[in-house]
Amino acid sequence: MIQKCSHDCFEWRAPFPEFEFVRVLFAQLVGRPLPEGYVLRTEGYDWSRAMRLVENHRFWGPAAKHVREHRGEFPCEFAEKIEKRYRAKCLQNMVAARRLVQMQNAFLESGQDVTFFKGPILAQRLYGNLDTRFSRDIDLIVREPDIGRTDELMRGLGYEWADRRLADDSLTSFFARHKEVQYVHPGDRVLVEIHKRLQEDSSVFLASPEILERHRVEVDLFGCRIPTFDDEFLLAYLAFHGSNHYWKRLFWLADVCVLSRLVGPEKREAAMRLANGYGCARQLASVGAMGDAISDLSGNVRLAGLPRRVSRYLFDVWDNSHLDGDGWFTEADPGRRLSRLSYEVHFIDGVLPTTRYLARSIFRQRDQDLRVTYLPRRLRYLGYPVRFCRLALRYFAAGPWRWLCRGLRTLAGGFLRKTPKSVSIP
Repeated sequence: MIQKCSHDCFEWRAPFPEFEFVRVLFAQLVGRPLPEGYVLRTEGYDWSRAMRLVENHRFWGPAAKHVREHRGEFPCEFAEKIEKRYRAKCLQNMVAARRLVQMQNAFLESGQDVTFFKGPILAQRLYGNLDTRFSRDIDLIVREPDIGRTDELMRGLGYEWADRRLADDSLTSFFARHKEVQYVHPGDRVLVEIHKRLQEDSSVFLASPEILERHRVEVDLFGCRIPTFDDEFLLAYLAFHGSNHYWKRLFWLADVCVLSRLVGPEKREAAMRLANGYGCARQLASVGAMGDAISDLSGNVRLAGLPRRVSRYLFDVWDNSHLDGDGWFTEADPGRRLSRLSYEVHFIDGVLPTTRYLARSIFRQRDQDLRVTYLPRRLRYLGYPVRFCRLALRYFAAGPWRWLCRGLRTLAGGFLRKTPKSVSIP
């Protein structure tokens, strides 16, 4: 339920009481004290729904700690399930961390430069341990020409390709069309994603290898120095990554809030300048308002200072966050309701994307990258017939007239496009 409090403030009450439990876990994770005299009332809870909320938002660590401290408020079966899942996730994180150290040592011996981000290294960096933040994979970024050496090294460590499409394609051509290649270890099922860039769209948050080199630092993990991104770059990237996925997992929002608190005001300003250079300053600036709204337990969730559509999109996603498994976001994705023929990505006031990339499944363009256009607000709806024409031209561009069609498609896309201002990237 959404109510308008003022011209720029919207209040939302979750349609199920179990979301209050998630808010308590979020507040404890970001270090916000509970209101004086606050008591979490669990009467009438659907505990299977509460379990799905903890699973979907990745709050196993905070949930296990809270349940231990308030054991009498939770059913024994729920407490046992939480503890069991928490221990399994801790073991998974420890195995992934060992694999990460093993890979880094192998890369050092081969003389290859890589950069790790997210995964166990981010958990150790933000929370000082591996039993608070959990992830299912290890992410690292390499230069595109080095993918052959990287593949030989991963095969030597016992990893296999996780994507079956690679069996019918060469690794070089596959990596040229996709931003990542996935490997899996057959023994402990650790998943490794090797990226050539940080985002699916090569024109959004574009960071060359030279830029990444300038923002690389080393963090200690089990006595091994692991290369990763510095605080400013990581803060800007995490804000962009979370907003690009509608903050469907509140743990992503907690990561940015915790990192913002740890780095201090000077580095926050540096991260804002960096985010402005990458076109995601509004996304980073909106994180504080969202974090305060979730962690303020004095009332319902209140979002202030954000556009109305942004607030409604976020509430729509969180409304459906109790559904089963990872498929809940597919059903809750508000972008899928706007245009099923659209492959463009538009951002609402620079905060959230409004459409998802769907042309792959419709016109079998599965290897085409995302594209971003910048339309004036008043001409936004004129973009839909233009994009439909561009899709039609692309569909018929497989014949001998492909160069003519490609030129017409470019003209159709550039007719309403507003060129973004050039910004120097630090």
